[in-house]
Amino acid sequence: MRRIFMSFALIFGLVAVINAQVVIKLMDGTVLDNNATVEITEYETADNMESMGLLGTVVNLGTSMNVIGKVTKHEMISGGHFTLCFGQCMMDDVAVSPIVYDLDGEGEFLSLHYAFPVAADGHTGSFTFSCFPESGAPGTELATVNVNFKYKGGGTGLTNIGLGRVMLIQSGNSCTLQYNSNGKRLALEVYNLLGVKVFSSQLPSGSGSYTLPVRLQRGVHIFRITEGGKPAFVQKYLIK
Repeated sequence: MRRIFMSFALIFGLVAVINAQVVIKLMDGTVLDNNATVEITEYETADNMESMGLLGTVVNLGTSMNVIGKVTKHEMISGGHFTLCFGQCMMDDVAVSPIVYDLDGEGEFLSLHYAFPVAADGHTGSFTFSCFPESGAPGTELATVNVNFKYKGGGTGLTNIGLGRVMLIQSGNSCTLQYNSNGKRLALEVYNLLGVKVFSSQLPSGSGSYTLPVRLQRGVHIFRITEGGKPAFVQKYLIK
């Protein structure tokens, strides 16, 4: 009887995998084919660190199922580290996510972030992210994306604006950003954790502060400052 039950369980699990149609969708709406390769050549500079990231969602178009995410290959330079967010954000360099329950057509947020010290020399490397059934057994990948990155070296964006010169102060329902633009014309963009832009504005030039005229919802938000469309600062803040 036990063998029969186990056989049914195995068959049910196999049917669920067969009926799964898992895809990786980037934030711009691009749906990646399985084993697709994404080339990243743009970096954000902050506090003497370069960073790149892949943002998207993992979507199951078939039968709802439980899944796990893994970084199955990664190449890093000295002082570099990556962060995997799938279901929840892991600590630095933890390559396996917890089980994501009932992955369905709404999808689950995916973020693969890599940061390393600014250097004069260029660097290339790669990550491979794969989505597996709950067991995580090798050879059962449901969707895979290969991320190649090419860093030319020397720093990008505005290196004179770092984490130490930008602060977010919360008071009641208001959020005030303190910064020093060093005479540059800067723009502010605020995204929620799903990568959806919730606010954007030009920042007054000079050294001072800017109070956001909107009330942000509670939770983690990503503040991004650009100059001429080029990234100058990016940081996550918890809105209480």
